[in-house]
Amino acid sequence: MKLFNLLFLLIAVMFLGCSPQTTIRVDIDTYLRNTGQYSGKNIIITASIEDLQKRCELYKNKDVETSGGVLYYGSKSFWTWYILLQKNGKTVRCYAHQYKVEPGRDALHMVRWAQSEKGELTVQGKVRNDGIEIVYMKYKGDTVTPYYKPTDHYRLPFNAVPLNR
Repeated sequence: MKLFNLLFLLIAVMFLGCSPQTTIRVDIDTYLRNTGQYSGKNIIITASIEDLQKRCELYKNKDVETSGGVLYYGSKSFWTWYILLQKNGKTVRCYAHQYKVEPGRDALHMVRWAQSEKGELTVQGKVRNDGIEIVYMKYKGDTVTPYYKPTDHYRLPFNAVPLNR
């Protein structure tokens, strides 16, 4: 019985002691005014494409989130697959930090979907010298990453029997 109580106490402390870290979204000016307040917290800085271009040095190596229409996607004239987002005549390159000619099907589908509907794709990632390294992309409530590539064929286990005999 004592072992059961000890185990229960251990599990309770484990669940109550660990609170999930919440992500705080804030603009760059608020972040810079109150930098100490955000230390040790998961911060994503929201930015417009225009502000990213104007004040690039302030955003460098920070996690940002921006939105825009898809002007181009592919790997032409750049070392990896990327998206060119556009809003109000300003553009930003958002790219896969791993070498990829094409991302996973779900990411490619999302980019094509946003482009065909002329909707705004949201990209979250880290600002580098040559654009934003994509962590994830969002469109109409769906979230994907360009790094996951599902297998092309569904494989059955060796002992499984196909249903359509």
